[in-house]
Amino acid sequence: MTYVSDLRDLYRKTQLTIRQFGSCTFASSEHLHVEFVCYGALVFYVAMPREPYSSLSVSHIYGPDGNSSHVLLGHDLTFVENTEEAFSAAFEVVREFSRLRLPDKYLEAWEAAEQRKRS
Repeated sequence: MTYVSDLRDLYRKTQLTIRQFGSCTFASSEHLHVEFVCYGALVFYVAMPREPYSSLSVSHIYGPDGNSSHVLLGHDLTFVENTEEAFSAAFEVVREFSRLRLPDKYLEAWEAAEQRKRS
């Protein structure tokens, strides 16, 4: 049984998984992916497979031309098994990658702003 069943499910599960450090910004039914932002600064997407494939993929989007990379911190996120464990592990790589890319001062300011929003 697959963890993510369709694009709506992908959006919901992505939002739930990243709620502490990001938010979903866009879902494309044409490209079967959900775009999301981590710590208000770094853009990624997670894509649904097309038949006959069943694995998901996660990419960091960078540069003005929309270049992307599936390899983060030595982890190739091109073929992420469609299971809850693999999904969570991939997003932990995204979180760690994002925290390492952003300055500590920025992360402190972002976290303080998020705390104010929740209060």
